[in-house]
Amino acid sequence: MAGAGSGRALTADLFGGGSTRECSSDPGAAPTVAAAKWRERYRSARSEDETCAALGHLAAAEGASAVETILEAFRSAKRPYVRECAVNALGETEAPSAANWLAEIARGPERELMEPAMQALAKNGSGAARSALLEFAHGDDPRLRQQALLSMGNAGWPEAAPLIVGALEHATPRSKEDLLSALGATRNPAAVPFLMKLAQEDGFSNREAAFDALGEMGGPEAIAFLTKEAGGQKPRYAIDALARIQDESARSALLELARTPGKAQVKAMHALMARATTEDPRVREEVRANLLRMVGEGGKNGDAALNALSQDESPEGTKALASIASGGGNYASEAIRRLAGLDDPSVAPVLLRAFESGKEDVRGPALSGLADLGGPMAERALADAVRSHDPKIRKEAASALVGSGLSGAKSWLETLSRDSNRDVADAARATIVIGRGGDDADDESTDRPLGTSVIAQADGPDDSSADDESPDKLQAELRPEGRFVPCAR
Repeated sequence: MAGAGSGRALTADLFGGGSTRECSSDPGAAPTVAAAKWRERYRSARSEDETCAALGHLAAAEGASAVETILEAFRSAKRPYVRECAVNALGETEAPSAANWLAEIARGPERELMEPAMQALAKNGSGAARSALLEFAHGDDPRLRQQALLSMGNAGWPEAAPLIVGALEHATPRSKEDLLSALGATRNPAAVPFLMKLAQEDGFSNREAAFDALGEMGGPEAIAFLTKEAGGQKPRYAIDALARIQDESARSALLELARTPGKAQVKAMHALMARATTEDPRVREEVRANLLRMVGEGGKNGDAALNALSQDESPEGTKALASIASGGGNYASEAIRRLAGLDDPSVAPVLLRAFESGKEDVRGPALSGLADLGGPMAERALADAVRSHDPKIRKEAASALVGSGLSGAKSWLETLSRDSNRDVADAARATIVIGRGGDDADDESTDRPLGTSVIAQADGPDDSSADDESPDKLQAELRPEGRFVPCAR
């Protein structure tokens, strides 16, 4: 870690205008062919994304000797996005000097770069980076101290756990939530008793965050505690935490709770259906059958059971919802509304029957769902709706055609826009305006295809296609599988 005097010099170089050559001359291997390629890509980049991708690949390909180019990009960048990408690229290098530069960026005048610089230090993980973060964590600046603890914890450094526990004593409620999340990410089992104590304190405003941290922490002690708490009066936090633990014993605990009548039963079923790790089809079949039974019985668990079934995105889950929708019970209407939001052609017959049933509470959603799915059944239903003698149905047809790609959509909307019923005509005109990206219905561009935005039309042809390499081709080359991905906007 650079001392105070050299730190001021480094900061002046970064944010002022001195030379970076002396500070970034790390010993390393000679530049490789790949490094030369990415350096050239950086020099010829035509967009911020290309610049960022090239810097990241350069850091991975060349390592220590890439620092000077990355710093050049940092100092010359006019936009924060590229500066942040340069910070991330520094974190990718193994250069001893990278930690010093990142530390100076973290304490520098651009406050928005503090967090990415700290995160890059934590990701770098070198001895120099660890020393820098620990110095910040023990320092006097509360902003730097807090961000150092968060960065170390979220990067999974076990040694950050006792420091975070100490910081929680004087932290604000908002800061406590962030610190508890970072504490869980350390996966340090020594912190489990502390988190258990917080989770049991009724007056603690961040109880949910403490439970979430236990779920992130995992391990036998945390699972046993969460299982016990899930059987209490307020099981939701504990069950949500159990669902986060990617462990067979956590799944077994949830399954046992799902089989035991009580407050936690439906919540445990909901968690099991939503769990990506629940791969055993027998478990899902058992839970699904119990949820269907609960929906059929109605009562206080019916709504929760239907919500849990909606978490099942498998074909069997869709069939379960379709069986509820076709059953005509208390939850048929709600099941139809949920089916209408699925992008699954297999639900079209159920939606068509719902529309043809004439029930007002499901007719509109069913028609909208069909319009989104498209196909012969949708064409049939919309054609019938447009010709209906009931103005309410014609209005539902007009609303359902927003953004529709059905072949008859344009002519149907034109017909409905001249409807004798004012509400129907207004709904159709509104749909036409939405389809045109917000222009007035009598805009001169009346021949623009339905659903085409004015902005998209005004962009014009991409003159970059005349270049030797198209941007799409270049981006594909800059981001090969398994390599560095630049910071997201």
